[in-house]
Amino acid sequence: MTIVSPFPIGEETIGELIDETEKVIAIIADFFGEIPYDHYLFQIILADSRGNNGTYGALEHAASSTYMMPWVGSNRLVSMMLPIISHEYWHVWSPKRFHVRTLGPFNYREAPRTTSLWFHEGITDYYAHLLLARHGITTDAEFLADFGRRLDKIARYDRKESITSLSARLPWVEMPEIRRIYVDGPALAFLLDLEIRRQSGGEVSLDNAMRHFNELYSDHRGSKAFGDDDIIDIIETASGTDLQAFYRRYIDGTERPPIEELLAAAGLEAFLQAEFGAHLLSVDGAWQIMAIDPGYTADLSGVVAGDEIFDIRVDGTKPPDYNGLPFSPAQLDLILLDNSDVTLYVHRDNDTLTLPMRVRNKIREIRMREGSGEAEESVRRGWLESL
Repeated sequence: MTIVSPFPIGEETIGELIDETEKVIAIIADFFGEIPYDHYLFQIILADSRGNNGTYGALEHAASSTYMMPWVGSNRLVSMMLPIISHEYWHVWSPKRFHVRTLGPFNYREAPRTTSLWFHEGITDYYAHLLLARHGITTDAEFLADFGRRLDKIARYDRKESITSLSARLPWVEMPEIRRIYVDGPALAFLLDLEIRRQSGGEVSLDNAMRHFNELYSDHRGSKAFGDDDIIDIIETASGTDLQAFYRRYIDGTERPPIEELLAAAGLEAFLQAEFGAHLLSVDGAWQIMAIDPGYTADLSGVVAGDEIFDIRVDGTKPPDYNGLPFSPAQLDLILLDNSDVTLYVHRDNDTLTLPMRVRNKIREIRMREGSGEAEESVRRGWLESL
């Protein structure tokens, strides 16, 4: 491992990073049952964010990976780096050893087009975090909190484009769209794994499929590569499950996945809370909308930046004012949570509008589900615990 840093790093921190990286190597190599190289080099370049344009990232090769990351201080260095190291090291296998046909041999002069970055990047990032939790490097709670945030984005956005379509347009897209591959992709992998475990009663999982890919298609030269359209068929063969509808509707389609149903199969549930989703400023007895969070209640209900909310009705009744205002922000979320008939009255330019609320809940956390049976508990244990 080589590290370049704009500031001194204590020997203790460097030692901890090396020790934890060795654990990651052992965990992923054990998952696949091999170490397919003679030597491997981690090259870490830390940059002072004050002199950097905010462009960070990492790149994998068959026997090395390079990281350009922000300097966050010695106390946060290890926690920042481990999931990224785990992600890049998984790439030793996917896509460096097994990959869709268009990714091998890789053309560094002309970017290839593939619909399968959800597979090579999304599943990679899913396992980068899952394996850290399984082996106690991070906690189950941290893993579930992270994926709760990712699942919430899938739950609240009305996706206009499938992740396969987006993948085919990369790298000719804007950065926010590229980030979707690393948010939606791992979340869909999370749900795909739960679907396999649900169908099989926890007997098989996505683990079996990833090992199957490595055993049957591992070849740097690409002669054993598979097509974009073969991936789900191969996963079905390895797992003995029927995943065509899941793929068609949620990966190659834009439907909202059955998040609650799949979590329940693993003895988990999403804790939901109503979210208005706007930034408010008190102005002359009204709340002015400064900005809107896409996909939440305000956005879905037609509220726009610049609106001034001067009144509210709950089931046709006006609640008590809050310091001369129609509500407090915290009260509003509680009102939305407890009532189905909420109407806002807003000033917009020279008009007065009546806006019925379309409430959209936010996934606040994923937690253990009360009353889960032994079958669900068994699926959860097999999923989160090392096999």
